[in-house]
Amino acid sequence: MDLDAVRARLGIEGYYTIRSEVRENLLRTSAMCRDMDLEVFDRHAERLIDERLCEIGRKQGLFLVSML
Repeated sequence: MDLDAVRARLGIEGYYTIRSEVRENLLRTSAMCRDMDLEVFDRHAERLIDERLCEIGRKQGLFLVSML
């Protein structure tokens, strides 16, 4: 199962909740991220979001091919 399948299973609200949590946590906990260029921050955040989706997929017993 791929990350798109995990996103679909979570639904749009679930996905955006996770996305918001990851981005807010990243800003709150990393002073380095506050000074990043927005494009660099977005790439870093998307990688962390994908990692969280993989973690959720594993917990739900879904087989994920790592795209990271």
